[in-house]
Amino acid sequence: MKKETILLLAAVLVLPLVLRPAIASEIWIFEIFGLGLNLLLGYTGLLSFGQSTFFGSAAYVAGWLLKHYGIDVFLALGTGVFVGAASAALVGYLCVQRSGLYFIMLTFALNQLFYFVAYQWTSVTGGEDGMPGIPRPAFLGIDFNDPFAYYVFVSALFIVSLWIMRRIVESPLGKILQAIRENE
Repeated sequence: MKKETILLLAAVLVLPLVLRPAIASEIWIFEIFGLGLNLLLGYTGLLSFGQSTFFGSAAYVAGWLLKHYGIDVFLALGTGVFVGAASAALVGYLCVQRSGLYFIMLTFALNQLFYFVAYQWTSVTGGEDGMPGIPRPAFLGIDFNDPFAYYVFVSALFIVSLWIMRRIVESPLGKILQAIRENE
């Protein structure tokens, strides 16, 4: 077993003992965000301010579906990921022909557009109050209202996300992304 894998598993085991499980869960959620940012900035060399837009749109869609329709948690998360990926594809299509500062400013402008729409569209997003009351449904008899059970779920999602990211980076697509960075 690699040293990084051992350290990651140790962090997953120790973190809820050192911090409250809710804070530890947020750490893994933002680690998932960091994985996407690392793929774009670290491997392609493209600085995008749109990452929070894609992350936020996925979270809002998943939260909206759980709150208003009470659907299965994995269906809500899958739909959220699809919406986040679709918004990333749309922004990417609009911005990828630009490079350098123009790319950065376009992603920043589109991120600000999303921010102001989310902030003003209070009937959907809750504005600055956010979207309170998103239920944490049970899955396979596990109640996600228990902070430790929720922590285990979120940390498992992080580990799966990390595994997927490693597969992407080690694939031919990962080599193409690195070539983009070297070509810039």
